[in-house]
Amino acid sequence: MIEHGHKTNRIIVLGFLTIGALCMVIPMMSALAVALTPPTAPLTGRILFVPTHFYWRNFVSAWTELGMGPLLGNSAWVAMGTVVGQVGISTMAAFSISRLRMPGSRFLLYFFVTTMFLADTVILLPIFLVVRSLGLLDTLIGVVLPHLAWGLSVLFLVRYMDGIPRDFDEAARIDGASEWRILFRVIGPLSMPAIAVMMIETFVGTWNDFILPLVVISSTNKYTVALGLVELTGRNVGVLPQISMAATVTAMLPVLFIFLILQRYFVRAVSAGGVKA
Repeated sequence: MIEHGHKTNRIIVLGFLTIGALCMVIPMMSALAVALTPPTAPLTGRILFVPTHFYWRNFVSAWTELGMGPLLGNSAWVAMGTVVGQVGISTMAAFSISRLRMPGSRFLLYFFVTTMFLADTVILLPIFLVVRSLGLLDTLIGVVLPHLAWGLSVLFLVRYMDGIPRDFDEAARIDGASEWRILFRVIGPLSMPAIAVMMIETFVGTWNDFILPLVVISSTNKYTVALGLVELTGRNVGVLPQISMAATVTAMLPVLFIFLILQRYFVRAVSAGGVKA
């Protein structure tokens, strides 16, 4: 009887997971289907889930008409700069809070947590004023800088590092290792699953960010993908929906590529969290 109940619960969970997966996959397949539809084929009144055409020239037109090359380059610069900077700052902050036991470190952690409750629109004006005072308006660095400190990354890494036994630290100190060596040779590698998850979240969030580039960037040659697709598509009223969707699909590919590279670390972090729980 108990085994039958477990089997029923498993079927229900798998059913919900399947529905959730379909809700995520169907819009992506629909976008790809529209992107591969020839410009001569009407889209009005049609619901596409599976590609019925394979007209690849839409991607070429999106690259030439909307200038996808510079947009992707700017977004890659901003996203990678944010990932590197945020990983470095968050890892060092989390290590100092979790392992060094400095006075007031936990209060500092709670301060980081409180910043998570602030909406982006609330801090947008202070961010703009700071970026302007630094002379970084209309620069890609002005987009990267506000992303470097994120309370959720610090909190996530602190909780993960708290689960690593302190025996590793003590053994390294007995061998004469400094705190920097312990961070980069012991705690850092052991925290790679959590760091990989943070890298994915940071990359996706920065890549899809629209508000901050809209406030900071004014030159079209410095537009990111999210800003460029909205601004350039809105200005070029003659752009076909197939070409716009091809540009959107192209913009999704780097995010998918990053996730495929780091997915084993993502699964490992989720599994470790489940075991600890």
